[in-house]
Amino acid sequence: MALPILRRKLVVPPTWPEAVGRDRLALELATAVGGGQHLVLVAGSGYGKTTLLAQWCAGRAVAWVTLDAEDADLDSFLAYVIAACEQAIDGFTTEARGMLGRAREREGAFAALSALLADLDEQCDGPLVLVLDDYDQAASPSLDALLTRMLKYLPDRIRLAVASRKAPGVEVNALRAKRQVLVLGERELAFDRLELGRMRPTLDEAALNTQLEATGGWPAAMGLTPELLEAYLDEQVLGSQPPEMRARLSRLALVDAFDDAFCEAVLGEPLAPAMREALIADRLIVVADAERHAVPQPLRGLLRRRFGRDVPPAQRLKLLRQVGDHQWGRGQAATAIRFWVDAGAAAWAAERLAGVAEDWLAEGRLDALANLIG
Repeated sequence: MALPILRRKLVVPPTWPEAVGRDRLALELATAVGGGQHLVLVAGSGYGKTTLLAQWCAGRAVAWVTLDAEDADLDSFLAYVIAACEQAIDGFTTEARGMLGRAREREGAFAALSALLADLDEQCDGPLVLVLDDYDQAASPSLDALLTRMLKYLPDRIRLAVASRKAPGVEVNALRAKRQVLVLGERELAFDRLELGRMRPTLDEAALNTQLEATGGWPAAMGLTPELLEAYLDEQVLGSQPPEMRARLSRLALVDAFDDAFCEAVLGEPLAPAMREALIADRLIVVADAERHAVPQPLRGLLRRRFGRDVPPAQRLKLLRQVGDHQWGRGQAATAIRFWVDAGAAAWAAERLAGVAEDWLAEGRLDALANLIG
C-alpha cells in the first residue's frame, strides 16, 4: 500500500516580506553549488537556515522536503524524496517507488536509493537542488548512511542542501576537505553588522554594536521584543530539556565562561564528555577557548534572570557564595567580590576588598577599584 504523502512537506516555506536578504550567504551558496559542492547548514534554532534556503531557492528548480520524526522510517524518507523529485521534474518516474515497503531495512533502502539515483541520472536534464530541511528531526544512523550515499552519488546536475540543528552523522569534515561540501555553521549564519543595520535602520553605530555583542548576531533575537525572545527561547531552546538540565545550565550561565574546575565547584562534578558533546550539539553551550565553554548569548542572559527568579533564596545565596569562593581561588578577585555581594556577604566582600585594594592601587587598577566601590 502506498504511503500517504503530506504535500505541505514538499512546499518551499514562504518568507516574510520584511526578511533581511542574506546576500553574502546567497553568493556563497551559489558559488559552492556552481563549483559542484553540496550544502550543509548546521545551527541551532533561530539562525535562519530555512529562510536562507527558501530565499536562495527562489527562481531555481528545487525539490524540497521538510522532514519530521516519522521520516526516521527509511520507507517514509524515501517516499518523500521520490515525491519531491516527481513534483520538481516533469514526467519523472522511478523504479524506486515500486520498492517502497521493502525499504525499512537498510539493505532494501540502499537498493531503492540506488534505483532512484540511477533514474535521476537518466531523467534529470537541468540543475536541481534537493533540500532536506529539519534533518535533525529524522536523523538516525540508518538515515545518515543513506545521506552519505546521496552526497557521494547524486548526479552532478543535482546538488543536495541539508539544514539541521545538529551535525548529521556523516563524514562532513572529510567531504569538506575534498571540497565536496560547503558547511555553514552558527558563526557564518549569524547576522553581521551590515545585515543588522538593514534590519534595524534606526539604530546608530553604538546601538548596533551593543545589540550584536548582546546577541552574538543570533538572527532570531534581532526582530523580537524581549518578551517574545524569552518565549522563543523557552519553547524552542529550553523546552526539550529536562528540569535537571535546565537547572544545570542556569548555574553554568552565572559566569561568562566555565571550565571543569568551575563545574566541580558549583555543580559538584565536571561535565561528563558525553553530556558536554550533547550540549554542544544542541547549541546549549559553545566552545569559548581551548579550555573553557560558555552558554551563548542571549540564552545566558535569560538563564541568569531565571536563576534570580526561580531558585529558592537560600539555595541561590549559597550558590552565589560558592561561585565567589571559586573565582577568588582562581585569582579573579573583582569577580569574586561581586558574587559575594550578590550572595549577601557584604562584610566578607569588604574585608577581602580591603586586602587587595592596596595592591590594585599599586598596579594602577583604579577602574576595577572604582567599579566595586561604586
